[in-house]
Amino acid sequence: MTVNLKARGETAGDLAALMLEVSGRAVKDPGNQYYRVFRAHDDPTAFTIMEAWDREADFQAHMAADWVAEVNAKIGPLVEGEPTARVHSQL
Repeated sequence: MTVNLKARGETAGDLAALMLEVSGRAVKDPGNQYYRVFRAHDDPTAFTIMEAWDREADFQAHMAADWVAEVNAKIGPLVEGEPTARVHSQL
């Protein structure tokens, strides 16, 4: 899965710090293969999350975790517009 986020200009540093915290926790969740956060070189307000899970149920359990709900509540005010997500399959 990829998720694209656009920080409000003045919140980009706060979002980056929060995303580092999230990636450190998400990789410990059962079924997580990887969870990486990237920041665009040409636009420091543009972030992309790339994550992979063993099973859909593992991803759903991650999304249902209390800590994820807490983080998502913190992310909301830091981003501009709605995040966009896309599910991918490995070739």
